[in-house]
This record gives sequence, structure tokens and C-alpha cells, in this order.
Amino acid sequence: MTTTLAEEPLSREPARPPLRYFGSKWQIAPFVLQHFPPHESYVEPFGGGASILLRKPRSKLETYNDRDGGVVNFFRVLRERPGELIRALELTPWARAEYERSTEPAEDPLEAARRFFVLSWMGIGMNAVDRQRSFRYVAKASGIWRPPARLWDLSHLWAVAERMLGVQIMQDDAFEMISRFDDPEALIYCDPPYLLETRRKKSASYRHELSEADHLRLAEQLRGLAAHALISGYPSELYADLYEAHGWVRVETQTYTNNSRQSARTEALWLSPRSWRALRGLQPGLFAAGALKE
Repeated sequence: MTTTLAEEPLSREPARPPLRYFGSKWQIAPFVLQHFPPHESYVEPFGGGASILLRKPRSKLETYNDRDGGVVNFFRVLRERPGELIRALELTPWARAEYERSTEPAEDPLEAARRFFVLSWMGIGMNAVDRQRSFRYVAKASGIWRPPARLWDLSHLWAVAERMLGVQIMQDDAFEMISRFDDPEALIYCDPPYLLETRRKKSASYRHELSEADHLRLAEQLRGLAAHALISGYPSELYADLYEAHGWVRVETQTYTNNSRQSARTEALWLSPRSWRALRGLQPGLFAAGALKE
């Protein structure tokens, strides 16, 4: 039997991300959202863990898209069958055998969603294509790693399920999505797989990567949109040529992987000229205070 959302008390905003997902923007979501100009519809062609969508105010029309069928199935099942999925996860032991079993595909959508969640939280690291990741366990209660009892807290999933109500969940080609939803009242936020040369390990981390040619094609497409357009990435000479040389504005923030200051990275966000003008008109105080820089 499908459990409805009304059967559980809901919080207004998810307290933490539903998935440990490579490239997640959960920690820097406030920075990203601060740079969103007003819009009526919102589109994420490279949805991933949906960190920005889950933390932003609702728009009249919202569309989440990703090519990875695993993450798309997870959000669909969580939205449509939250009680069944959360109950199945509650009965899932934190065990190496369970983790290893979850590396195998499942035909049933509910079981596939459960296994996807298990792999996300029980594995070390967040690389989606590395099926040889190690099982995560904690040997000392006083260590720096959070114990399973905290990692396996599922209460936030009800709020995630509620937030995804009314969101169009799709599994299409990102370039087609961008063309299909281009509209002056839309905001298209792109968080594509970053350029390999800008990553520390310089290796594939997603099931569907973008080649350098894809990044060139994406930039050309975004530059020609009627919609507001923003794209995340690490600063690079290529992106400077593709965006900044065409009038796009880059803003930056610091982020840390594994909560370690030794792993600090500079995250960048590029705004189209139209988006930048709209934002400056909306929040002149921020620019006067030097919070945002051209």
C-alpha cells in the first residue's frame, strides 16, 4: 500500500541532502540562490542530487532532469511512494553485505531506489561510476566521521518527498531540455559535470560525462537563450573564453570537500548578461557593499 505524505508530519525544508552525490551544491546553495534573478519557471538540465532545487523557493513551474536513471528513479519513487521507500530503508541494516548486495541492479523500482540510497550513504566517496568503493564504517565514537546512527536518520526524506511534489522529473538529453524550456520567464541553472582538467583526480565521476566538445556546445547554446541562464564550474581558461569573453559575469565562493580546509576549492558561478542586469536591479545594496564583484 502506498503511504501518503499526509500520514507523516512534514518540515518546511529538508534538513540535509537526500543523497551523498558527487558535485553536490548543498553547502553552497545559499550562495547560488543569492544570484538567482526573478523567474516564473525553473529548469535544472543536470539535476543530480537536486540540492539547489530542494533549497530554493517554489516557482510556478519546476523541472528536474538527469540522464542517470538511478537518481531519476530514486526521486520518482520517493515522491510517489515515500512511505514504502522510507519503511524499506528503516528495515535496512547498516552492513557490508547489504552494501555489496546493493551494487547489483534491481528490476523493481522501489528496490532499485532503496539500493541507490544504500550505495549513496554506506559507501566511501561519492563517485557514481566507481563500483569498487569501500563500505563505510566507524571504529571510534570519538572520531571525525559521523556514526551510522546519524547518517541513517531518514526523517528528512519526508520533507524531500513533499518538496518534489509538482516538480516535473525527467530523464532526457540536457541539450534538448534547454532548447525545449527556453523562455524569457524561465531560469535555467546548469550544474554539468565539470571539465576533467579542473578536477583534482582528473577522472570520470559520473555515468554521463561531458567532453570538451560538449562544453563548447553547451556554452554556445546558453549564450543564445532568451531565458535567464547560470552555470556552475571551477574557474578555467576555457570557461573564461566561453563565457566571460562574451559578457557573462563570474562570481566565486570557497567550498571544502570532506569538511577539510586542506581541500578548499574555488567554486564559480557564471551569470548571463541578462541575468546579471536583472540581479543588479533587484539587489543594488549587495553590489554597493562589495558582496558581489564583476
